[in-house]
Amino acid sequence: MKKMVTCFLAIALINTIHAEQNNIFRLKGFIAGIESGKLYLRYYSRGKKNIDSAIIKNGRFLFQGILDEPSLAELSDDRTKMNKEYANYCSGFYLDPADMTLSLTAGSFNRFQLEGSGTNKEYTIFNQSLQPSLEKIDLLQKKNQQTNSASASDLDSLSSYISLVEKTASDFIKKHPRSFISIKAIQRLSFYNNIKIDSCLALLNKLDVNVKKYPAALKLKENYIASITSAIGQYSREFSRKDVNGKNISLSSFKGKYILLDFWASWCGPCRELTPQIKKLYTKYQAKGLIVIAVSCDSKYDDWRKAISHDGIDSFVNVLSFTDADMIFLKNRTNMFEASFKGELRKQFNLMPIPAEILIGKTGRIIGRYGPDEKADVNMLDKELALLLEKD
Repeated sequence: MKKMVTCFLAIALINTIHAEQNNIFRLKGFIAGIESGKLYLRYYSRGKKNIDSAIIKNGRFLFQGILDEPSLAELSDDRTKMNKEYANYCSGFYLDPADMTLSLTAGSFNRFQLEGSGTNKEYTIFNQSLQPSLEKIDLLQKKNQQTNSASASDLDSLSSYISLVEKTASDFIKKHPRSFISIKAIQRLSFYNNIKIDSCLALLNKLDVNVKKYPAALKLKENYIASITSAIGQYSREFSRKDVNGKNISLSSFKGKYILLDFWASWCGPCRELTPQIKKLYTKYQAKGLIVIAVSCDSKYDDWRKAISHDGIDSFVNVLSFTDADMIFLKNRTNMFEASFKGELRKQFNLMPIPAEILIGKTGRIIGRYGPDEKADVNMLDKELALLLEKD
């Protein structure tokens, strides 16, 4: 038995090493005009931002690392000057898990030449095809902002250029189903809201099987599904949590009542400012069947509990966006703002800015979404609740 276990462990280790070897990138290069010094490369891998350094010797350098997918990168000879105003800085190039060569010239890093990255070639093709339309869109939007109004002809032109962008992106996706950049092209399609999310999801599902395994594709798919299932008119997906008192609660246990999901956090100023308004709504409509479930995006138990007590919202059902397993993982994390976006319930309801309110009807159907990134303002809640409860 021990031999069998040892054998399995050895195979797993070999597979892991093999997978990592396939994901290794090597970026070597030459800088004309700089003989020595250091270079700094910033890229993302395994969900983390990496900043690697390499020594320049006789104008040559080498970076090496591991990628879980192609990664957009930037490079500078000064770690504190990662910006376009600095001459020895370049950005907007894709690293592949491959051997690549980067050629640079002192004083004009932005004129770099990158060889060996297929993803970067496709990215260049895609960007060049989009650029004329994007520049026209940018000019029209700036003009409209300056005049604070838009003429009929400007609106027609804007619509026309947006349609061109969407057609360009659609054509690229169809021609490049094996390209990582097709994921970015699908994101571009959903940006202008002219194409429905379910259509974008269908395009994502048609990509090559290996492309669909990339973290960026998996995350985009998760976001699209959340957007579809948490839209107004959909039945809310179930969730279960322990509340602040350790009691097990589930969304379905409140069926037959109107449920207001109040997404907030102790560190969110606008959320705390909104709390008195939510408390007034609860006091006003509690007797008519309103339940408030306050979903905190806090990543620390103590901050959450102190805010509940300070704001006097003990009468709400108080739960965390995170699971218990998430909270254990986050125990030693210090960036609360970044951590809050990992909350499971926040993802389930496809929320970015908070505060945000989601109103669920007696049958479990979502009947309203309110907040900075929603079509309805939070101030409309009182009026809509009054109309709903009067019918009952």
